[in-house]
Amino acid sequence: ERQARAEARLVLVDFWADWCTWCHELDRTTYRDPTVVDVSRDFVAVKVNAEGGPGEAALAARYRVEKLPTIGFLTPGGRLFLRRTAYEGPEPFTATLKEARRVGAQAIAFEAALAFDGADPAALAGLGSLLAEQKLVADARELLARARKVDQARPVAERKRTRRLLAAVEQARGKRPASLRLIEEALALQPPDAAEDAA
Repeated sequence: ERQARAEARLVLVDFWADWCTWCHELDRTTYRDPTVVDVSRDFVAVKVNAEGGPGEAALAARYRVEKLPTIGFLTPGGRLFLRRTAYEGPEPFTATLKEARRVGAQAIAFEAALAFDGADPAALAGLGSLLAEQKLVADARELLARARKVDQARPVAERKRTRRLLAAVEQARGKRPASLRLIEEALALQPPDAAEDAA
């Protein structure tokens, strides 16, 4: 993480274990592919044995590693913004690396805005939305909930969108009543917005 911060580079973390056949297949095939090697130069690459020492196990727990292989992409500050939980061959993994660069640039911009103002509703909603798109539900929920509390001055369509996304996150967590309350709250915001209300 220190190197990533110092160089302002994204981090690629490969969580693996000795018994994980697909983890070894990644090492044997994907990570040796010349195109993957070339594109991955933009990242600080780290391998973490998810069943290794206490420090490695703590990292696996911090990033909610539940199956292997898990490949996490982090901002220089350590925020997970993209995760893959299956083997990918060279061609799909090259596409994943390119997606990680794109999504990572957005995450870094939102983090910079939040470093300046931790209650910036646009940055909170933007980063929450980005993480929700990546199915990183817990982190998305925390950010969108914070955005909801401080977004009174934002345009109604954006306030509705924040509540709709938060409702989707709650639905994904199995919290249907909370999800329905958020949808009702979004629909009650005035004036109506045809696009957001339909969504």
